[in-house]
Amino acid sequence: DDYVSGDKNIDIKSESAMDHFVIEEQKRQTKTKAGVSEFQIDIEKEIRDRAMAVFLTKKFPTKEGRQVTVSPEEFVFKIKDSVYDYQLSKDQAVVINGKRCSFVGLGKEGNPVFWDGSVASEVTREDLEKSFEKNNLVTYEIALEMLGEENIIGPEDISKALGFKPEKIQPIPFSKEEIELHKALGHKLVYEVNKTPEGLPLTLSELSRKAGSNLIKTGEYRLYKERFDDKGNIKKDAWFAKEVGMLSEVPEEGWKFISAKIIPGTENKNYISQTDFLIDFWKNNIFKDGISEEYKEAFEAWEKDKPRIQQLITDAKWPEAAKELGNHPVSKLLRENFTSTIERLITLQKSRNQKILPSACSWSRSFSSDGGLVSLGLFVAEGAYVYRSGPDFAWDGMGAVFSRMKPLEIEL
Repeated sequence: DDYVSGDKNIDIKSESAMDHFVIEEQKRQTKTKAGVSEFQIDIEKEIRDRAMAVFLTKKFPTKEGRQVTVSPEEFVFKIKDSVYDYQLSKDQAVVINGKRCSFVGLGKEGNPVFWDGSVASEVTREDLEKSFEKNNLVTYEIALEMLGEENIIGPEDISKALGFKPEKIQPIPFSKEEIELHKALGHKLVYEVNKTPEGLPLTLSELSRKAGSNLIKTGEYRLYKERFDDKGNIKKDAWFAKEVGMLSEVPEEGWKFISAKIIPGTENKNYISQTDFLIDFWKNNIFKDGISEEYKEAFEAWEKDKPRIQQLITDAKWPEAAKELGNHPVSKLLRENFTSTIERLITLQKSRNQKILPSACSWSRSFSSDGGLVSLGLFVAEGAYVYRSGPDFAWDGMGAVFSRMKPLEIEL
């Protein structure tokens, strides 16, 4: 009954392996029970983390022809008039002087290193911090003043919902003008985390475990009771119980703007038509003054690839079509993965007792191995549903929320 578009129901045989981080967390819990202090455990963890950082060091070529040795550590910094510690996370996307690249870690002198896919650039800590000050980054406090507490889901909400507060947060990549635009559209600013302080990936299983009991109150559930037990564990007969790809997904770390409800007009459309509608919505509401290069390229790629993907659907090649759609650049820009929606659902319900998507499902970019694209919603007394639907399916109870992340822009 969770496959709302047809009768395909392929049995998936593969099983996920125990992650290294899960083993480490089990060791930590065993030591705690044995009377080892949390302080001692933290010291041991820091030693392990530093040893692992040394082990994971990599060398990147620079445009000068030399090699820079990089340790996969965060770059931590302060922003004037903010009480928070900010960070650049490993593999975080940034745009430096108009060129897209990613932060890969710290060089031997503790300077941040960025990789554009061909060469690495090392920037001094002082120069980068000066650029942040020059570019007038929006602090969490400023965003809170502009949007109001009701329109920001931040670190405090994560603490109430998942039991830990991020010690460091990524800087907000949106300008004051962009914040005003999204405020006018009724969007919320959301911070997402993708791992626990112990380093455990926040997969669906880990999110459910951190959230605790699946019972909100007697007879009322957070996640659909036929697919999750009272403790929040995935039931063995859930259609996604062995979906390795889905179950290994984590939320997208960082700040994003999201709509509280389904975008009107996205309902009752198949995946391709819904994507066309989303593109038009962006052009008419976000890019009135011109489309950014990244989105322009994705929109052009969509028009080029759409006939081929449509043919896959016509030929009933569901897994190929779903994979193409879920992994397409335009889907990655315009849609969130379903684990991000799950994290927001848990966070808002536990921290503010608010239910998202009570009367509709939001179609994500996540996909199942049997050719469905995953949606989440209909948060009723029995809990929120996790569906998968073929790309040709259309239903007036399924649309798409607005979702926007962007890389931090840096001018050096």
